Amino acid sequence: MNYVKPSVEIQEAQTVNEAITWTVVALSAIIAAGGYAAWCTYNGADFVGAVDIDDKSVQIGCSY
Repeated sequence: MNYVKPSVEIQEAQTVNEAITWTVVALSAIIAAGGYAAWCTYNGADFVGAVDIDDKSVQIGCSY
């Protein structure tokens, strides 16, 4: 009889502080892009912004 060591997989949990930090960073980035949004609007496009807390990403751009 062979002994097999038990293994446990732990998924990384996001702490509340980390979620708040990324939310503040994402909102700051979108606010800082206000000039870009004005440029998009001036050129007849729509400003598009997206925040994904889980992927820790912020996307901004113009949609024509």
